[in-house]
Amino acid sequence: MILRIKNINIVLFFTIILIITSCGTANYVGENRSLLDGNDISFVDEDNINEKNNLQFELNSFITQEPNSNFFWLIPREWFYYKNADPGDTSWFNNWVRNSLGERPVYFDANRASETADAMEQFLQNRKGYYNADVNYVENKKRHKTKVTYAITAGKQYKINSINYIGEDPNVVKIIDDISGESLIDVGDPLNAANFDLEKTRIVNELQNRGFANFLPNYLDIKGDSTNNNHTVDVFFQVYAPLPDSIHKQYTIGDINIFTDFYANQDSSTLISEEIGENGFLRQSKDYIVRPSLINSKIFLNEGDLLARDNHIKTFRKLSNLGTYRFVQMESNVDSEVDSIINYNIYLTPHEHAWITDVGFEVNFSSVASQTQRQLFGLAASGLLTNRNFLGGSEQNTFSLSNGYELNLDSLSLSTFSINANNNLTIPKHIDFLGVTKGLKSLGMLSDSRYDNFKTETTTNFNLGYNLTDILDFYKINQFNASVSYNYQPTQTTRFIIRQTAFVLNSYDLESRFLQTFGDNQLIINSFEDNLSTGYLFNEFNFIYNSIPKRNGFSYSLLGSFEASGWETYFANKLYNGLSGNDSVWKFSDRIAFAKYLRSEVDLRLYKSYGKEQSLAFRFNAGIATPFSDQQVVPFIKQFSVGGPTSMRAWDQKELGPGSYLELSQPENGLFFQQGDIKLEINAEYRFDILWLMEGALFTDIGNVWTLEKDELRPGSNFTSRFYEQLAVGAGWGIRWDFTYFHLRFDFGYRIRDPYPDEEGGHWYSWKDIRSQGFGNFQAAINYPF
Repeated sequence: MILRIKNINIVLFFTIILIITSCGTANYVGENRSLLDGNDISFVDEDNINEKNNLQFELNSFITQEPNSNFFWLIPREWFYYKNADPGDTSWFNNWVRNSLGERPVYFDANRASETADAMEQFLQNRKGYYNADVNYVENKKRHKTKVTYAITAGKQYKINSINYIGEDPNVVKIIDDISGESLIDVGDPLNAANFDLEKTRIVNELQNRGFANFLPNYLDIKGDSTNNNHTVDVFFQVYAPLPDSIHKQYTIGDINIFTDFYANQDSSTLISEEIGENGFLRQSKDYIVRPSLINSKIFLNEGDLLARDNHIKTFRKLSNLGTYRFVQMESNVDSEVDSIINYNIYLTPHEHAWITDVGFEVNFSSVASQTQRQLFGLAASGLLTNRNFLGGSEQNTFSLSNGYELNLDSLSLSTFSINANNNLTIPKHIDFLGVTKGLKSLGMLSDSRYDNFKTETTTNFNLGYNLTDILDFYKINQFNASVSYNYQPTQTTRFIIRQTAFVLNSYDLESRFLQTFGDNQLIINSFEDNLSTGYLFNEFNFIYNSIPKRNGFSYSLLGSFEASGWETYFANKLYNGLSGNDSVWKFSDRIAFAKYLRSEVDLRLYKSYGKEQSLAFRFNAGIATPFSDQQVVPFIKQFSVGGPTSMRAWDQKELGPGSYLELSQPENGLFFQQGDIKLEINAEYRFDILWLMEGALFTDIGNVWTLEKDELRPGSNFTSRFYEQLAVGAGWGIRWDFTYFHLRFDFGYRIRDPYPDEEGGHWYSWKDIRSQGFGNFQAAINYPF
């Protein structure tokens, strides 16, 4: 049977599968029942609908019956259930197929469809302002299956005619009226209960930030009057008094006491107490574990100020972020003498041990069915040692060390060797040691509020490291780096990493085999020249934004970076030459030049989930790097490449490009070195659950890299206006295992289009050529590619 199927047209084969399984389910359904085939929502008066897509998504949430899914889009899962649900099907295999591959059949239920229609109707009337909405359901039955259509006649949506603030507490009513300019609703807006909920939350939060700590949402009611008969509503925000009082109490901050080494059942009478700044500090140990000045800088509650909810939350967050402490508790109490004053006790419980360690091992195997036919076995070990209170100010100092080897199993020889040592010191505050941030504020480039926010939400990182990468018999890179950077996170979704000062020394040793392969290409050789990358006042800027997923399952991430090396040295050199009349080019030493380049990259990722079992993921990645001044090429380690497990998966790392260039001679060690100054890549994935921990994926990758300048030894490598003709296209499938904390990923990529023409001038692979690739280019990795 298997041999014959190989010769059957694939469409005919799938058709036979569908007929067999479909007829199989029909035999089990019975005469008085019908399988649910799907649900649809239809708007009869579509012109009356505001934001149709969002409304349809919200209405879908009221549907309580969903049809059965298909296994690999072909076989109905209820078929597996039926085939293994006979009285004698009690073996473990029957149970596994029935519960893992199969699904309990979902039969159409008229009562539940009616309840869904009623719920939709009430939602439209009570939450969306369609006061005259009418919802009915229609059964569309074919053979043993029924599809349900919910027909919605919405009617005209009511809008806001006026907004009024009334109530029993005139002080609170006046404040609400004063802040109405920031309202999230306005006259003329369609009625939408979700927007009213947001506006109510905004008002409550604002009042709690003005000392009304006990003002809760139940003290604010929203009413409407639609008696004007013109499809508009007069909206009233009603403020209620807190019984038995007639007004809401406004609180100020009183005493703040901080217990710096608190533990359960601690005898407070034995503690050493002193006042530092405006706060009281109590400790049991001889010395403070963390300097009081640092703790004070993380407390945004000041005696005499109005109690503000946001400052309370911010204080708790900043204290909790101090790695020295395991627990943070904030206790507020009304003062015993003045009932409008709130006193605070802050309890800080430190970790039992300041030092922590971590050790890891990694093993990987790669058997690539591509032009190289290489088999590699990799082994790596890593460890880190962290002190959570390195200098007594909750500084975190981490020293890490890793070592890796890669063996070529075909020749039983060592292919690559690497070692990395790094020390990073994170200080939980902003240290403006060169005065750059204060200077930007003085020049008006930073507002006072943004400057204050930057100071409170920034940590400072000092980094020192060494990396060695040895591609045996090819080249060796020694890298020494030192930098000072700032991690600024103004919101939950937004993060900036600013590397202000950095020095990176790159030293290359080129072996004879590398020179034999690339020695005639001066551009490649120049990219391996020893260099010092510098940044005194600015070196690199990184932006990271992760959106909060919307109710319709859509979310996105945006990552951007800009790096400038050697620009201060360049301008200082130009100024010196202008004053002295010389025409010299500064170098760090006779053999080490200052690296002068600009590099920028953007990475946009879009995600759309369809329930818990399916999702789409999309990525657009582009970058450009250019040298300036006397430099002819960007350093090798700063160029772009594509291919590998997270990029163009039908190709190996650095195998593709640049442009339409094809390297005809394959490297003996199976490693490629094709890189470029410009990168453009688009990726798309459809991800879906298969069973248990197993997930599947279908993907496509489009992209390439190019050089900025023509390379005579690599024809077609440079970027032109016809770059789109040099885009490579790959596609494939993948199997992933979801272990909750990480995904184990196996992807199989197939080449669909080459960036270079074949002997007949074509770029696209035929179906026969695609099948000849077998299982494609195998890529194994941890977690999703994007």
